[in-house]
Formats: sequence, C-alpha cells, structure tokens
Amino acid sequence: MSSKELPISSSIRQTPFDWQAAANLSVGAAVGLACTLEATAVKAGNVFPGQEFHDLGVADFLAAAAVCSCVMERADDFSTGQLVLESVQRSRAATRSNANLGIVLLLAPLAKAAAAGGRHRDIAALRQQLTLQLTNLTPDDGRLVFQAIREAAAGGLGDAESHDVNATQADVDLLEAMRMGRDRDKIAEQYSTGFAFVFETMAPCLQRAIADEGDLLRGISRAQIALLADHIDTLIQRKCGAAIAEEAKQRARIVYDAGAFDVRSPEWGSLNDWLCGDGNRRNPGTTADLIAAGLFVLIRSGFSLA
Repeated sequence: MSSKELPISSSIRQTPFDWQAAANLSVGAAVGLACTLEATAVKAGNVFPGQEFHDLGVADFLAAAAVCSCVMERADDFSTGQLVLESVQRSRAATRSNANLGIVLLLAPLAKAAAAGGRHRDIAALRQQLTLQLTNLTPDDGRLVFQAIREAAAGGLGDAESHDVNATQADVDLLEAMRMGRDRDKIAEQYSTGFAFVFETMAPCLQRAIADEGDLLRGISRAQIALLADHIDTLIQRKCGAAIAEEAKQRARIVYDAGAFDVRSPEWGSLNDWLCGDGNRRNPGTTADLIAAGLFVLIRSGFSLA
C-alpha cells in the first residue's frame, strides 16, 4: 500500500491517553489493551487498519487480543506453559492464521509476574517477579510451549539440535532451549536475559516516541521506525536471511534520519511498500511482538519507568 492510500485517521491527533487509569486495569485487561494498541497502530510492513495480508487481517489480531485477555486474566491459576498453549489454541480457533504466538510467548511470563507482583506501577517489582517466573519454569512448561509452537506452525525458535520443536519430548528445558536460540530470535533472547531488551530498550523507546509525538498511536508508529533502524528484526532474518534483514535496517535508518515519521511521507511509504513486498515475507513481525510487550510494561507502570 502506498502512503497516499493510508487511512486519514492515521494522521489525526488523539485525546491524551490516561496512563494512570490504565495502570489500574486487571492483568488480562492490560494484556488485551497492549495487544489491541499494537494491532491498530500504523506500522511499516505490518497489518494495521487499512493494510492487511492475504491470510491475516486486523480482525484476526483483535480476536486474538480478546482471547489473550481472557486467558491471561487467569495468570494466577495457570503456569506459563499453560497460558501459552491455551492462548495459542484459542487464538487458532478464532482466527485464520498464527496471529499471536510471539506476543503470547512474551506476555505469558510478564502476565504471571504482574499477577504475582501485587502493586501496580512498580517496575522493579515486576522485573523481580519476572526473574522468579523464569527461574521457576518446569519441564512441563517447556513441553507445553513446544506444543504451542508446533500447533501455531511457526519455526525458528526450536531449530537447535537438542531442542527441536518438532520432536515429541516429555521433558524440555525451556530456558536452555531459549538460550540456544537467542542469537537468531529476539523472543528467545528475552527468556535468556530476563527480558532486558523489553525493559531497557523497547519500553523506553516507546515512552520517548509517544511523548515526542504527543499521541499514543503516532508514538507507536514512530517507535517502530526507531527500533527497525537500530535493531535487526529476527523474523525477517530467519525468513529472508541476514542480508535482507540488514537491508531492512538500513532502509528504516533512511526514514528515521529523514524524520519521516508521518506515515504519509514518501520515505515511510517506500519502506512500507518494500517490507510488504515478496508476499509479505519481509514483515517485521518480531519487532511488532516486542512492541506489544513494551506496551504492557508501560501500561503496568502508568507510563513511568523510573
């Protein structure tokens, strides 16, 4: 889609978002809001209102967000593996494709940590609880997560020889599997680093971009360009190779350096068209998943990461 065809709503400034009120949402509601914001913000190369893929549309992402919200509301009752598998299975039943595996992998331990943490707006407590959740993952969590990855028909997280997701295993060391995949998958990296990128890079980038734009959805759009300009999207890398992933980064850098954050700009439109080329194989999906996780952190913090 060219930038001239984008929905005019993408350029309308919105009423200031009430982050303090959002911080008081339940865990499930916060998950649903984060997923919905990610799905509706205009992001180059991704699905958003006015741009859809042949097998995946905005309604699919919104349905998956609703499903995720319901499942994650029970984060206290379910293990991380159960949350992942239940979310994937229910999302697959409600949508046409794998709409949210990466998001679910990121949000399940975050939801568990938020549910266990008690107090809202305490990022230090959230990170501490997240560390506990990751440390306490069991072989059963690994088995259920691998089953979810298989059922979502997604590859790349489990290609290491000893942790092939296509192998049926009773016991899976999930953290070890993620450590082995961290160099080729940014989601696996989060499990092996205590979600350092989400807390230290993603959430602050979103916070700055939203503040600079003075608008929530436009800020998400701006943050996506900043992130793509500085970091390889590992979904592009897995699907298209290192050279194409690096080219995506360089093309995003051109847009960022030009300050072309208005989605109607020629630079932004050119990047979007290129990312959507080749049957959407250059879709920066991992960055989108990480944005959802960063938004969840911002919501739980009341937009205060201090």
